[in-house]
Amino acid sequence: MKVSFVYKRDLESIKLKEQLIETLTYEIDEENPDIVFTIGGDGTVLDAIRKYKHILEDVLFVTIHTGNLGFYTEFLPNQLDDVFELLSKNNPSVKTYPLIAFSYDGEEEIALNELTLSDQHRVFNAEVYVDDLFLMHVRGNGVCVASPTGSTAYNKSLGGAVMDSDMNALQMTVIAPFQTAKSRMISPLVFSKHRTITIKPQTRYLDITFDRMIISKENVKEVTINLSDKRVRFLSNDTLKFANRIFEKFIGEI
Repeated sequence: MKVSFVYKRDLESIKLKEQLIETLTYEIDEENPDIVFTIGGDGTVLDAIRKYKHILEDVLFVTIHTGNLGFYTEFLPNQLDDVFELLSKNNPSVKTYPLIAFSYDGEEEIALNELTLSDQHRVFNAEVYVDDLFLMHVRGNGVCVASPTGSTAYNKSLGGAVMDSDMNALQMTVIAPFQTAKSRMISPLVFSKHRTITIKPQTRYLDITFDRMIISKENVKEVTINLSDKRVRFLSNDTLKFANRIFEKFIGEI
């Protein structure tokens, strides 16, 4: 078994990484690991997904929380014994989450959280199509398309709904829509995994942001978005339930 580490550069995370290296008997392989330990928060998990996007279906992510929010992190530092016990099993419990697949100008990318399209120079104008059928013209600060797990991030702050992490769907939310009697929009919208969203920018400049990445392009004709068939695999902490996670992160003790 080969392992690698993606970790936050703070003292707690570094010490935890060293502790894991001392305890584990696995070979360290940064290029082709079987298991990737992430130590940090959700941002660290996104960095790990980005680093190993070419072998995602072959990798098991073990996510340990030393960060802030922690929707993707399954274990706390004091649960390392539980992690070791689970990894020792022949078929440990695994959670899988869908990815967003999108393409533009012949380039293909993936995102775990969300994809946003905007124009930092002016109001974002675009036509939106669903399965090649015209849906609406959007005007505003941009468009956000989120995965079920990504629905708790930027999507939520835009007024989008929090989706159950077990769903296979995409949610599209218009960012600060500029509506008039002649320019009406509907937002947010949830689409099944079978739908293809095509966004055709009507402006010269386009900023594409996804999972802590940003790409600035000119004269993009269209961006095509789907829910990918590929899924990310996480070692599961079965004591964590979706409703508990939402309560702890957003509601708390009353």
